[in-house]
Amino acid sequence: MMKRARVICIFMAAAIVLLSGCTKRGAAEGKTRHKNIYTKEECQKPYDNVIEKCVGAKGTPYKAYDRLQTWISIGYQDARYSSDEWVDSEGNIKLPFDKEELFKNCEGGRMFFAYYVPDDVAAKASTKELVDICLDYFDQDTTFWEFDFTAANEIEWLLKDNNALEETLRRDDFATAYYDKYMELDYPDYISEEENSDEYWKRKSKYGMLTVAECILALPEACDSLSDEQRTNLVKKLIKEYQLSSEGKTISDSAAPGGYVRFFAWVVEGNSWYYAINEMNLTDDEWKVIDRVIQWNEKEGK
Repeated sequence: MMKRARVICIFMAAAIVLLSGCTKRGAAEGKTRHKNIYTKEECQKPYDNVIEKCVGAKGTPYKAYDRLQTWISIGYQDARYSSDEWVDSEGNIKLPFDKEELFKNCEGGRMFFAYYVPDDVAAKASTKELVDICLDYFDQDTTFWEFDFTAANEIEWLLKDNNALEETLRRDDFATAYYDKYMELDYPDYISEEENSDEYWKRKSKYGMLTVAECILALPEACDSLSDEQRTNLVKKLIKEYQLSSEGKTISDSAAPGGYVRFFAWVVEGNSWYYAINEMNLTDDEWKVIDRVIQWNEKEGK
């Protein structure tokens, strides 16, 4: 009987050791860091709370409103559409114009005017609808290419150009809405301007639109709003886009400080993404890309 009890004790002890080992390993894996970096609390360069700094409170005039008044004074009010024209018979938001026809007379003021969503319609539209309008506006030849890579300045510029964007950033679900849209899209396949000029600029415009989406998703507030799974899925997609672009397979801008994918230009110390990415479960090849596009501020020693 004593022998049997001793055997049972040995098995129980072994089981405890195994379970303890698994638990400790699991805890260690949960706290794995790619680099030994300073924490957000230790950061010497606080990152701007971009939405708090740049986005107006609910019910206040949009940043694009001042520009709207400027274009009205110049005489572009004929390009503006009424609230009724912006809504279909079922109450859903819709473009009140044919985009291809509008592009034939692609003047900056006229484009801006056409895409300015009436304030009452914007307030009632779903975030998804507004994201579609916003990114559709920035998918055009006039989308700018020179970013200064300061998130607050960049968002400030974008807000003045499209009121649908500001309305989305006033909402708690903006990050998920832009994430869902971005995950549906891919960088356009590469084509040279000499090969087909019209198609080249069409694809370049789409790349510009994706860059705007990346600027929004790179906000620390977006990172804080997304789940761990969403954050990891997004970063893995961005890494894949970087690899394809660096191989010359897709349209991009290789001169961007963030490499071939603009998103990473905003991932700097202080931004929530900087710390979130450092804790992700990525492959060795994926980490090689990350280490090319992110400048880690590592602590000395181990």
